[in-house]
Amino acid sequence: MHSHNIVHRDFKPENMLLSRNGVLKICDFGFARQLTTENIKEGVPLTEYVSTRWYRAPELLVGAPVYTHAVDVWAIGCIFVELVTGSAIFSGDSDLEMLKLIIKMFSGSEKLPQDLRQTFQRNNLFKNVNLPDDGETADFNFDNTLENKL
Repeated sequence: MHSHNIVHRDFKPENMLLSRNGVLKICDFGFARQLTTENIKEGVPLTEYVSTRWYRAPELLVGAPVYTHAVDVWAIGCIFVELVTGSAIFSGDSDLEMLKLIIKMFSGSEKLPQDLRQTFQRNNLFKNVNLPDDGETADFNFDNTLENKL
């Protein structure tokens, strides 16, 4: 699919079917779009509000209009953890809560890239809201981490 420049944009367990023979089939291509190299280079905007929240990549959560196949890879990674642990790795009730969970999970090893922080700050949905900085929990309960699930 990605080798044909198709981005699914709505990976979730319900859209992954396993046949009796153990063949994995992907369904529900309603949000799928073809990405061309030119579109990626030129920054042609795509729909921001796609994908089920628990599997939504950070670039989608902040409202970035330009993204790549990486949004599918993020979702598949979240699904893999869910298969291993039996529960969603990030189960926030809002995009902001999801971002906070992700920032906390990767605190100390990864930072939300500056371009995504800037996109977040420009997004009208997040007016007067600040993301937590590294090591800052923003009075948020983070008991729902991968370490605690394993």
